[in-house]
Amino acid sequence: MLPLAGCSLMDDPAPDTLPPDGVSLPILRQWSKPHCHENRPLRLTIRNERDLTQIPLEDFDVNFNEEMLLIVTLGRTYSDQYRISFDALRREGGELVADVTIQDPPAGAPLTVSCPYGVAVVPRCDLPVRGFSNRPPPRRRSWSQSGA
Repeated sequence: MLPLAGCSLMDDPAPDTLPPDGVSLPILRQWSKPHCHENRPLRLTIRNERDLTQIPLEDFDVNFNEEMLLIVTLGRTYSDQYRISFDALRREGGELVADVTIQDPPAGAPLTVSCPYGVAVVPRCDLPVRGFSNRPPPRRRSWSQSGA
């Protein structure tokens, strides 16, 4: 066992253990939806409620003491038939690697402005996730919010 900040893989893991290199972490729950209010493409690791409130998604339950979120947004697209799936999550050295598949819409799909996204709930782990930001980007106020 390595004495680093840990992942919760077993029923009662020691808080300072990590999975061995190459070991997969379970994807506890996941979903993909066609619409959110985030029009930028993002890949985020969310480990607390404060960061989650910065991402314009619908409300859902997550226990940040034991779980974290992987979020992929595609930004503005012209189809509501994109699908995002999280195929695997594994440790490689000092980081986690998430295998994410983005399924394109079928040929002839109707044109619809959309902002697709996918969410995976996984065991909490303090290792960085390759290609995912650890913090949401700063929100810019829109013209309608300017209040001036």
